[in-house]
Amino acid sequence: LQLFREVHDQRGVGSTLNNLGNVQEEQGKLAEAEKNFLLSLDLNKKINYKAGESYPLLGLSDVAYRRDDMKAARQWTEQGLALREELKITNQAEYSRAALAQVALEEGKTADAEKMAAEAVRNLEKADVPEFTVSANAVLSAALLANGKVEEAQSSAQRALTLSAKLLSALPKFDAGIAAARADTAAGKFDVAKSRLTSLL
Repeated sequence: LQLFREVHDQRGVGSTLNNLGNVQEEQGKLAEAEKNFLLSLDLNKKINYKAGESYPLLGLSDVAYRRDDMKAARQWTEQGLALREELKITNQAEYSRAALAQVALEEGKTADAEKMAAEAVRNLEKADVPEFTVSANAVLSAALLANGKVEEAQSSAQRALTLSAKLLSALPKFDAGIAAARADTAAGKFDVAKSRLTSLL
């Protein structure tokens, strides 16, 4: 961070602040993460680097979501989605759409959540972005469950599982496993759900 400041690389400073926020969020240090996301966002606005703004917006949304502040989570996520659509950063925009679907689900807006998640899945599948598609399918599965569509939820969860098996990252595998376990539970397959959850430990 100091190096970027010394060479007057403002974009580098903004990126580093955002990355620091991501680490702090993972550590559960939400206040510190929020501070650095806001610093990154403000800096990127000052230098008119719109693409750089989109990342701390997502971070701020995650912090608000973890605090169960859905009003703020919606605000930040909608800003990020609008910016990414404006800049035509398609894959990132669809990731933001899936995140907004998750917020809608927490708000009890299950029909909206299903619609947004399904749109994100369709567009990400066309773009062939498996990691984002896993997350979007997991959100879609949860929305379908909330709307009483158990078989469709199982299908979405299975698609997430199939895609996640090809990835190295652990987080998509975890998201897919949780989605599948929830769908199995709703279908009365309690032993299968338990086995899935145990495998994630």
